[in-house]
Amino acid sequence: MKTQTATTLLISVGILIFTGCGGGGGSGAVNNGGDAVNPVVNMTVPAPNSSVSDVDFQSEAFYIQFSYNDASPIATGTLSVTMKMDNGAAQDITSYFSQTDSSSIKSSNLYNYTRTLFLLQANDTSRTITINATIQDSAQNTGTASASFTVYPVGPDIGPPD
Repeated sequence: MKTQTATTLLISVGILIFTGCGGGGGSGAVNNGGDAVNPVVNMTVPAPNSSVSDVDFQSEAFYIQFSYNDASPIATGTLSVTMKMDNGAAQDITSYFSQTDSSSIKSSNLYNYTRTLFLLQANDTSRTITINATIQDSAQNTGTASASFTVYPVGPDIGPPD
């Protein structure tokens, strides 16, 4: 009888281990309440593929704005925004952004950064600016946006690109 009980116990423990029953630290999976849809994020200002003069780009009035849409609430603390000029390294500019309403995020005082990129008086080159943004919803789904616009020089014989 002892042999049969020990064998039954050993088989039971083996089944528990093999099937993964009996506890443990959990799977590590995120419980997202069934929401597996990424937020939709779009850069709205300036419009993607548009052109902005270098004077406007470095003005106090210049801003970048994103809209977002998702069934779950957006976790604005997860926002990350980078700006890359031409082939340079992407720079984190997240600190210039804040939520303006329930569906958009806008930069403010960005001129403090854009004025460091090039000397306005000596600028004679069009530049491609690429903005990347990511944000998560409360279910930890990530939405991303990437858009570029051109900054063109303004001068006596220079105008917007064709």
